[in-house]
Amino acid sequence: MQLKRSILKPEYLTALNKEQIEIFNKLAWTKRFDLYLAGGTALTFYLNHRTSADFDFYSSKIENITRYFIDVFKKESYSVTVECQIEVGH
Repeated sequence: MQLKRSILKPEYLTALNKEQIEIFNKLAWTKRFDLYLAGGTALTFYLNHRTSADFDFYSSKIENITRYFIDVFKKESYSVTVECQIEVGH
């Protein structure tokens, strides 16, 4: 699958369907918050062993990340569920 200006490396495109690639490309701003992809989708990029329906992002920064996710996707009529768990240093 060839998409213009994808933020994904070409070898990762086979792990996602077209809608997931479009959504992921809208997440380029996540670099601002030092977010990184983890969970099943991240593992799929490395092992290419299954499909995954969601994106799990993590960050050590505490900012209003939730608002950015909602603003990016509400214009596109996507269903958005944002869960936030904050752990404060021990």
